[in-house]
Formats: sequence, structure tokens, C-alpha cells
Amino acid sequence: QSLLEQYQFNSDGKFEYTFIDPEVDPLAAQNANITRDGTVVLRTGNQQELVTIMSEQELTGALVRLMNPASESIYFLIGHGEYSPEDTGDQSLSQVKRTLESKNYVVATLNLLATNQIPEDARVIVIAGPKKPVSQAEVVMLDSFLAGGGSLIVMEEPLPTTEFGEADDPLANYLAQNWGVILGKDIIVDLTSNQPLAPYAASYANHAITQKMQNLTSQFPTGRSVQVGTAPEGVTNLSLVLTAQQSWAETDLESLNTADSQISYEDGVDLPGPVSMAAVAERVSSESRLVIFGDADFPIDANYAAYGNGDLITNSIDWAAQQE
Repeated sequence: QSLLEQYQFNSDGKFEYTFIDPEVDPLAAQNANITRDGTVVLRTGNQQELVTIMSEQELTGALVRLMNPASESIYFLIGHGEYSPEDTGDQSLSQVKRTLESKNYVVATLNLLATNQIPEDARVIVIAGPKKPVSQAEVVMLDSFLAGGGSLIVMEEPLPTTEFGEADDPLANYLAQNWGVILGKDIIVDLTSNQPLAPYAASYANHAITQKMQNLTSQFPTGRSVQVGTAPEGVTNLSLVLTAQQSWAETDLESLNTADSQISYEDGVDLPGPVSMAAVAERVSSESRLVIFGDADFPIDANYAAYGNGDLITNSIDWAAQQE
């Protein structure tokens, strides 16, 4: 009762509750498909959700599902060594999947190399840390998807942590040319972090994704810069996450491979802090949305619960799906 009172108090008159004794009114229990004691039935119109575990998380998830009865489909690209929601363990995105499904999203994987086609129900495609470059043919399909109103989340790791080698990156080229967002060939060093190659978010843009995260940091276990350049006509872009002033984007990646490497900021060569680590972009004509991160490790299960990491990825997908 105490928890339900809080919902009612904060609902501005939009939430009411009543207790029904199923022994006194068995017909009500039967009509609501009650099969166990302590069940909460949430209703709006002809829709209902049953909650059997009394917690704020379970109740809120059920309310979100009631308010969004139509499921949006989120596809995670695979085939290039990406993190997957279908895996388990610390290196998976299973917690992201559970959170999205609790909000009534349908989560699946997509191998464009095998299918050569993007499903018609796709609302958002997530590319989470490819170890090998996404091909030019796939980029062409993604461009058509965006032109049709789809949205994209891109998370690309710093080059030293991938297997790109000297290979071209068609996806990074596409983001720069068509959206004015540049993935740096660098790695961020943050002197405010006890692990300098694991930078923290020092500030966020005033944006729907981050508007409720201003007092909550997030951490990126290795990151590259995501710079916002001149946007093509019809496109708007914005830096979303910035590191502290005491940071920089190191461009001498070869020095990281030497045993006695002593990296330091070099004026005119490295990018001085604050460094942009994520960006958003929109195209008004197609209503397509992009979120680009210079790190793919922050939302995996090992890091999901750290600081605001889970909120950041979930909010990004909500915004991309226009469910913010």
C-alpha cells in the first residue's frame, strides 16, 4: 500500500488503486486471470498487465508496457565480432536486452552479411563494437534504412582494441561524410581517472538522452574521440558527452604498443580536453536519428551497473526509437 500511495501521489491524478479480496469477490479475480496471491493488476482502457513481484522496478516496467502497447523492434548487428544481447557473461549485452524487453521492445540480432536485407519491422539498429570493419555493401543498406526513417546506434572502439589493422572503415567514412560526425583515430587519456585510459564523463549536452543525468557520471573503459564537424544540409549534430579538461585524445597509437611507453600530451598533435566521446545527429526530412559512441564496453554486463552507464545506453535507444 505504501508503494502504491507513492505512485498515486506523484501521478497528478492519473493513477488510482483499490484492494480486492479474491475470496470475497472471486469473479473479479477470475476476470483478471489471477492465479496467485499478491498479484497486482494494472489496467488502462482494455489493456492490462499483471505484476507478481511487488517492487518499483516491476510496477514501472508494467506501466511502461501499458503506455506503449505496440512493440518496437531493436536489432543488434552481428558478424563482425560485435557484443551480442544473445550471449551471456560479463562480455555480453544481456542486461541491455532485459532492460529493453521490460520496456516492451522486441530485441533480436541481425547478420546483414548472411541475410543481405534489413527486416521491415526494424526501428533501431545497434552496432556494438565491431572487431572487423562493417562492409561498404552493409553501409549502403544502412543508409537506405536511415533514409526510410530508421535510426542507428554506433559504438566503435579505439583502433588498438580492434582487429581493423590498416583496413578502411566504411562506416566511419559514411558517418563523417553524411552526418558530419568524425570518429577519431586516437585514444582518450583522462588524468582525473585512476585508470587514465578509462575516461569519465565530466559533462553532458542539454539533450533528451542526458537531461536527467547531469549529476550522474558514466565511465568508458577505453574510448576514442567523436568530433562533430560541419553537418550536411538538412542534418543537425551535437556533441553529447565530454571528458574533463585534464584529458586529451592521444594520436600516437604506435607508442601504446611499446613496453616503456610514456604517453603525454603533445600540443598541435593531440586533441586537447574536454574531448567529445559521443554525438547525436538527426535528419529532419526522414526523422532518422543517430547516436555515436567512441566506446562499446560501457554497456556490457560487466559495466552496465557502473554509474550512469545503463541509463546512457537505454536512454540513447529510447531516443533513437522516438520513445524518449
